[in-house]
Amino acid sequence: MSTRETVSPATLRVIEREDGIVVHYLDGRETVYDIPPEPMAPPVRTQPGMLVQVLKVNDAFDAGMLIYVNDRDSAADILEDSGVGRINLQPNEAASLLPGIDVEMDGHQVVVDVDLELLDGRVFVFEEGMLGAAAYELVGED
Repeated sequence: MSTRETVSPATLRVIEREDGIVVHYLDGRETVYDIPPEPMAPPVRTQPGMLVQVLKVNDAFDAGMLIYVNDRDSAADILEDSGVGRINLQPNEAASLLPGIDVEMDGHQVVVDVDLELLDGRVFVFEEGMLGAAAYELVGED
């Protein structure tokens, strides 16, 4: 299967622990996002060339959807088996990931914006690459 086609996300089990956010994939694997997310008012602009992952969790923080943005390494069948979604965008292209969550390519940077009034739950953005990693939780301005 292709490493560029869009894959719809499934609902995954999510747990918030002291050491991070745990996402349980449908295929039995799990991952821990262990970088404390920095609260940030939307939109979030990632560094160019980073692997960007958007996690939307429900209010109870026990279920969510994980979507990779511009992942070109994972085969679609592996993502489908795991329940992870994927969208690939060209520079200056935009799309809606989920209701209230939009993503846009600004050159080689991914910009994630949310309408907090439309959301039930929380949204996290993770970026990682050769130069490091960062995590953000999209929150309203104080």
